[in-house]
Amino acid sequence: MENIALTTLVVFILAMPGYVARSAYHSGNLTGAVLRRSIMNDLVWTIMIAMPIHAIGVFIVEHLHELWDLIPDINFEATFRLLTGEYGPESVLLTDLIGNVYQNSHYITAYVLFLLLLSLGLGLWLRKLVWELQLDLRFPHIFGFGNLWLYRLTGRNRLAATPRGEEVIPVVDALVDLGEKTRLYRGVVWDFTTDETGALQDILLIQALRGKFGEDTGKEEEFYWQEIPGDIFVLKYSNVLNLNITYLPLADQSSQT
Repeated sequence: MENIALTTLVVFILAMPGYVARSAYHSGNLTGAVLRRSIMNDLVWTIMIAMPIHAIGVFIVEHLHELWDLIPDINFEATFRLLTGEYGPESVLLTDLIGNVYQNSHYITAYVLFLLLLSLGLGLWLRKLVWELQLDLRFPHIFGFGNLWLYRLTGRNRLAATPRGEEVIPVVDALVDLGEKTRLYRGVVWDFTTDETGALQDILLIQALRGKFGEDTGKEEEFYWQEIPGDIFVLKYSNVLNLNITYLPLADQSSQT
């Protein structure tokens, strides 16, 4: 039982770079909850991502030892025994392994911190690369971001549908519950916020308008749009009853200006 517990702890530590890289990749509005499917499925993905990161780390560590002798050589046999829980009869090698880990604890700590920083950087770099090359649209099962609102509110899902991947301007019409009455708002989506699970919280609009009836003109049935003063209008999604999204081609808007 002790061997299993120790092996599980070691596997968890080895999987941490993969978890950090995935968390960085899905950070911010790109999140859809890292553990959005199942723990087992997420663990498999985490380990698959962590393996090449460890390969890079081991490659660097080996060259630091061979070229400049800055760190001691890695005992891969001891590492393998630690992972598999094979410490010999009556765990006679366990004491030696623990002593070796304690003796080189500062190197191990530096290695773990280096891998975590490397994982963070790789996750952010891959996110930027995928975004610019639209790999999440070409290979959604591999690179797709978990937050569906990212594609709905930005119109990113329309890039793959247009012949040349032309960008669009997302405009929303929202019917909002204000308690005693409802009101219709319209605006261009500038940004949005989500919680840690990817659920939509606020929609940030620019060029915001609110719908009104012609009370001042005496024609109550006359409907018109009134400009809302300010730079950014925050629309709380919890109060939204209905939401309509229109994607206006950016090329058409540019030709009109």
